Amino acid sequence: LEWSPRENDFLRNSQRLLDVDVVVVDEVSMLDIPLAAKLCAALPPHAQVVLIGDPDQLPAVGPGALLRDLLASAAVPRVTLTTIFRTKAASSNDQGVGLAASDVAVNARLVNAGAAPSRFRDFLE
Repeated sequence: LEWSPRENDFLRNSQRLLDVDVVVVDEVSMLDIPLAAKLCAALPPHAQVVLIGDPDQLPAVGPGALLRDLLASAAVPRVTLTTIFRTKAASSNDQGVGLAASDVAVNARLVNAGAAPSRFRDFLE
């Protein structure tokens, strides 16, 4: 969108459209309504938009819950990924103890389904 500190606004807008056919936006759970509106205003009529996001991730800091609201509508086509592609590579928790990324993903799915986490490592060792 070409942010301009001088203008304190984006240079791409409804008067100066983006020269694109497709726009892919990642981390849409953090996209607020004002920024989404700026993006949409700058798109040419033929452009397609692919939104990628996880509704269980952090929400936008600004106003609105764009991804949640879009997913609540049956009119919005979507693809839901169901396969966990994370490896057993370790990540760190707050105590610096390794936790396999796949364990985190599995536990997140269980919690989202209303079940207690069952796959975890012993953090006391």
